[in-house]
Parts: sequence; structure tokens; C-alpha cells
Amino acid sequence: MERNGHHYFAGLSMFPDDLQALVCQKHPDLYAMRPEGYASLVIEEGRIATKSLLAAPFGHGLEMADETLVLLGDEGLPEDR
Repeated sequence: MERNGHHYFAGLSMFPDDLQALVCQKHPDLYAMRPEGYASLVIEEGRIATKSLLAAPFGHGLEMADETLVLLGDEGLPEDR
């Protein structure tokens, strides 16, 4: 979880669909799939829940494939996203 604006606009749309689904599964209080087809923050009454983040190692608790970790090091967004 960061305080950067990309979480508020197109959510996690820049990441692969399987990673977005995994984030929603591991942090259902924080992220949900939108009708537009991407994961985005769940904001209720101006608040976001962080319970699942606090219970997860390093704030994410995900096991990611090497090809996904490589994406996290890329600068900018992939051109097809």
C-alpha cells in the first residue's frame, strides 16, 4: 500500500490479471475487482481498511512468480495496459 495516486484512478490495472486477482483474494477488505475489469481500492465512507495488510508479511503476504516480480522493477506502465 502506497500513498500514490495510481491506486485511486485505474487501480492495479497495470499489473497482470492473475496478480490483481491474487491481491483481491489476499486483501478483500482493501481491494476488489471493479466492473471495468481491474482491481481497485475499496473505499467506504472515505475510509480504507488495512487489517489484512497489518496481518501480512511486509504488507502484502503474496507469493509472486519471478515474471511478476520483474514487472515490479520496470519503469512506467507496460504499453499494452
